[in-house]
Amino acid sequence: MENRYTPKTEEIRLLLKKRDVNTFIESGSAYVVPLIQYLKQKENDLRSEAASVLGEIGDPMAVDTLIESLEMSTSGTLIDSLKMLLRKGISFTVCRNAALALGKIGDVRAVEPLIACLYKDDYDLRCNAIVALGQIRDARAVIPLIRLLGERETELYLFVAESLANIGDLRAVEPLIELLKDRNVEVRNSVKVYVARIFKLREVTTLIVCLGDKDRFIRVVAARTLGEKGDLRAVEPLIASLGDRFGMVRCSAAGSLGQLGDSRAIEPLKVCLDDEDVSVHNMAAEALLKFKSSEG
Repeated sequence: MENRYTPKTEEIRLLLKKRDVNTFIESGSAYVVPLIQYLKQKENDLRSEAASVLGEIGDPMAVDTLIESLEMSTSGTLIDSLKMLLRKGISFTVCRNAALALGKIGDVRAVEPLIACLYKDDYDLRCNAIVALGQIRDARAVIPLIRLLGERETELYLFVAESLANIGDLRAVEPLIELLKDRNVEVRNSVKVYVARIFKLREVTTLIVCLGDKDRFIRVVAARTLGEKGDLRAVEPLIASLGDRFGMVRCSAAGSLGQLGDSRAIEPLKVCLDDEDVSVHNMAAEALLKFKSSEG
């Protein structure tokens, strides 16, 4: 029978104090049970480090088995231990690391406790909970995260916007678009990236519907994304978008038609050469050149 290494308490304490994360990660499962016990210690600095390390160890192949096999005397599995910290608020530093650990582990049982942390007074804990919810990608977090967009803190905006993008739920698009009115350039630029990320996660049929949205920015992003998808079902809807009243939509549609390379677009693109918007004219010309190069 194989002898498994059992780390000594003093060894773990020393590694935690040194923040020697690599040793914990390399040894993996040998340290999980002792580290869970450290979540109950009175020393908050060690609790904090233990929570952080457990998150680093928690790759899906190992953690699922550990959650099923490990039992704790008072609070159950690894996930339950971290959830307990969040509920009781033993130390904000511990809770912050517990939130991040739960995000890295990615177990959906953590969603509700993390949502509760969105309303705590500790700013860093709220930020970590926002990040963790984006990592877990559970739709239950969408509405609570959208509500946070009413907060007037730039950094918080960006954390929320990125997490909503990671979840990829279309309910987040309109609230995010409202942030394009923000005076802060960083917020506006980041939101454009995050909205585009949400659209890339959507099905072609959904994006085609978005070509008719009342918001021109949504129409632009949908048109661009359809070109990247490479699905020829988008050809006719994109041809229709060449007649959109907003030049940027027409330009995006022309570019995507060039990417798709379907001959049905050639004549409509030729018409766009007479477009009053120079960017549409140029994009149509560029798209038509792609057709010529493919023929030659």
